[in-house]
Amino acid sequence: MIFIKLYLKTSFHTRKMSFECKYCNKKLSSQSSLNVHLKRAKYCINKRSEKNTNFQCNGCDKKYTSKQNLNIHMENCVMYQIKLTKENYIKEINILNNKLEEKDIQLDNEIDINRFKK
Repeated sequence: MIFIKLYLKTSFHTRKMSFECKYCNKKLSSQSSLNVHLKRAKYCINKRSEKNTNFQCNGCDKKYTSKQNLNIHMENCVMYQIKLTKENYIKEINILNNKLEEKDIQLDNEIDINRFKK
């Protein structure tokens, strides 16, 4: 057991960092780590003048580099919550207005029918 732990420690620490970011010169151990770094490191994003902020909050227009970061933000964004609440109220009001219009039409029809009965 001690041998395995020792092996893991030495293999991790002696691993070659052969992938380097050309914008900040950070050395990484794998191509996938480099890809994640290039997508998320704001310094490198700005350096390459490519705005890789594809995910934008619908409430306050802040931009994020990943959907996960946007979702975390939106849970706490007051402007998004207000907008969402407002949209829900508008939907409810529209539903109630439609129901009222249906009732008005029914009442008008009943009044018309009663006139012909007399």
